Amino acid sequence: MIDSNGKQVGDIYTGSQQNEFYKLPTHGYDHSAKNYFLSTSSSQSGVSLTGEQISLVSGQMCVTYSQRFEVFQKYYILCFNYLSEDQSHQTHIFEVAQESNTEN
Repeated sequence: MIDSNGKQVGDIYTGSQQNEFYKLPTHGYDHSAKNYFLSTSSSQSGVSLTGEQISLVSGQMCVTYSQRFEVFQKYYILCFNYLSEDQSHQTHIFEVAQESNTEN
């Protein structure tokens, strides 16, 4: 989860084995220059799907689905990485992102 300034809130949960050469970003890590943060922050729908990129978590190619939400009048962004080899998740997430963009 990322706050409105691009700073990570809490730690990252990973459901997959972490690559030993990559260190997980921790609380306070600055994501403000990352595409997934910038595009979601500026999106009218508050939803973004990146192109393929290298995951900070695993070092593997992935796409990142991000969605902005509000809690107690503060905005946050929640990000999910999907490994590029997992096409079924990519297709579903892309469809959800497209539906969100057309609703706004």
